[in-house]
Amino acid sequence: MNKVEKMNNLENLKNLKKLAQKLSHGLITLSGLDKNDILQILSYSQQFKDGYNPKSLENRIVASLFFEASTRTRLSFETAIQRLGGQVIGFSESSNTSLAAKNESLSDTLEMIAGYADAIVMRHPNDGSAQLAQDLLPVPILNGGDGGHLHPTQTLLDLFSIFETQGGLEGIHLGLMGDLRYSRTIQSLLEMAVMFNMRLSFIADDNFQPSQQQLDWLVANHVDFSMYDNIHTAIAELDVLYITRLQKERFADDNTDVQNLIITKDDLQHAKTNLKILHPLPRNEEIPTYVDDTPFAYYFQQATNGLFVRMALLDLIFSNDSESRASSPNAPIKLANAKQWTCCNARCISHQHQPAFKSITIQGQENVVCYYCEHNATAQHID
Repeated sequence: MNKVEKMNNLENLKNLKKLAQKLSHGLITLSGLDKNDILQILSYSQQFKDGYNPKSLENRIVASLFFEASTRTRLSFETAIQRLGGQVIGFSESSNTSLAAKNESLSDTLEMIAGYADAIVMRHPNDGSAQLAQDLLPVPILNGGDGGHLHPTQTLLDLFSIFETQGGLEGIHLGLMGDLRYSRTIQSLLEMAVMFNMRLSFIADDNFQPSQQQLDWLVANHVDFSMYDNIHTAIAELDVLYITRLQKERFADDNTDVQNLIITKDDLQHAKTNLKILHPLPRNEEIPTYVDDTPFAYYFQQATNGLFVRMALLDLIFSNDSESRASSPNAPIKLANAKQWTCCNARCISHQHQPAFKSITIQGQENVVCYYCEHNATAQHID
């Protein structure tokens, strides 16, 4: 190894240590990470895909708490834990827990489990539940999906797959199709689209296009985006097409016509040769099985990449676990006593626990949003 290589290795180790410190409290959202952090996670994940394994979780126990159904996220996390030498406790559905059977509160359940484990991987149906867990507990929390809010590790494996197939992330044309309003994978992807100057095409029925709050945020961040109601007119310019199923468990009306959101063989004939189709899975009718045998399909490889990304994250978190956890960067603000604030999101964890709010600026306007799920808050005067 020459002098330049040694210096590069030392710099990489220094950067990894800084990244590990940022992740010492776990991973709830990607918003606290910068572009270099994201690229370093992807680069480190590649090392695990190439066979690196430091067995950094030996003598460690990680609780896998899935209050909501999961296949890929749960199994890839549990595989990652065991491949790194750790042990797993937990459950794959909550019906047999005291929370469900004996009306125990979520906070009590989490406090108890934190006494058994060195870290917690958690999926829960309420938006903001992972942030609540991080605020309550002294162990690192990895967000495996909190309702329709965020799914940061999914986004990282999505970015890994995009980088792997496109040779980079900067400036790509990303198509997002399906349920763009209720899918938790979409919100995290939008944050990354801003970071990497991606061009966006939203392809969805009007009822499932991004919310006005999301669109306003994209405009404020100068993102170039277009909106379509069908895939047939949008596919020709895309580098990556990211498809989500309709999140029927998160809304009441399941009568939406999806025919214009199903890829046809004719559509693929008009696609760019570098197009790759991604999907967080499970799929329904939105990707016919004949797509599987085309060079555009990459969703199964994408799912496999989740193992390596989650191994990298776990390794980084535990490499720094002897130091104090980083404090939460989004401490809730105290609002005027003359008003009572309520989160507009009916699925938010704040309706079951003490609510909290923070202030953000969008297009020069100060807005009060929920600390847990970041939906707008409403104010009512107290008589």
